[in-house]
Amino acid sequence: MIKLGNLIPLTALFLSVLSSCTGQNKDERTEESMNIRLNSDSSAIELREVPVYIIEKLSSDSLNFLQWSDFFAVYKESQDPEMRDFQSPLSGSYSIEGNRIRFRPDSAFVRGCSYFSRCYTKRLPGTSSDILRSGKLIGDNGYLEFRFNLSDK
Repeated sequence: MIKLGNLIPLTALFLSVLSSCTGQNKDERTEESMNIRLNSDSSAIELREVPVYIIEKLSSDSLNFLQWSDFFAVYKESQDPEMRDFQSPLSGSYSIEGNRIRFRPDSAFVRGCSYFSRCYTKRLPGTSSDILRSGKLIGDNGYLEFRFNLSDK
């Protein structure tokens, strides 16, 4: 028989274990809030609501264009849907501002053309040494995608 005095700590322990099993970890919930949008003047694409731990890891290393584009890239929409995943990303520069990563293409987006941007989210970066050792920021095919077209006006 359980004494009433022992019931309260046991209940608290049970509820603690139960809540840890049913919830997502904090980083996963934060990653789900990430989104991609055009900036206000349509000159750049922004990955927004990037978790602090990812910003810190990306900021701590000097990444080249290939490493950046393995994580977050912009592409011109292909005329052939089967070739869509095999084209090269647009060239440009990356910057980090607060909880946003901004990509600005070397040549301005063309009105009337369709584009898409992807952030490869399936396996976000581990440690800085993991990124440098592998030379890549992604591992699987999970991604967040944003399609856009600058209308002719």
